[in-house]
Amino acid sequence: MPQLPFKNFRTKIFTSSRSKATINDKPPDNILLNMKRLWNTHASLIRQVTLSITSDDPNQITPINCLLLNQKDLGIDLGQYYGWKCSDRYRQLLTVCIDIILRIIAYILYQQDITEYMFELYLSLDSICNFMCETIKGLDSYEMKRLLYTYIETTVEEIKFIVDKQYLRSNLHYNVCMEQSQKIATYIAIHINKNNNP
Repeated sequence: MPQLPFKNFRTKIFTSSRSKATINDKPPDNILLNMKRLWNTHASLIRQVTLSITSDDPNQITPINCLLLNQKDLGIDLGQYYGWKCSDRYRQLLTVCIDIILRIIAYILYQQDITEYMFELYLSLDSICNFMCETIKGLDSYEMKRLLYTYIETTVEEIKFIVDKQYLRSNLHYNVCMEQSQKIATYIAIHINKNNNP
């Protein structure tokens, strides 16, 4: 079984950001608001999917399809600035990540060990990060990984609390997920704006 040094790795390496972009580098509203909307939807749909699966909702395929569509929408949004090949690649990478998350939800629900899938999830996040940093000039790899890792780790904790029917605690994690998703959106939007308005 693979080892998961990532949390320790993250806390050691990501204690301080090397990124020069800050919230004061606010991009235009059209870029920022759309990016925030898409990432907000991402966090919300993962919660809806988890609630649907854990409640054995017969219509659970609907939020799953909406979640997969959200990956396409995120790809389309990026494609406006970097072309449709980038759009499709981004969608593919995000969809792989979502597929792993869906398996993690099922494994947590049936009380199975998720270590191997967590390992896959971190590798998936690394692929997304590498792609984003190659595509969007100026993104800092360490900061991008810090944001993605924190978001996904909080999401997995939220999933665990939902499965355990600890809804109050899951709500607290959901709020953190929403905050983190907005940080991801803002960080990406800042650099998209810088690249398109040097």
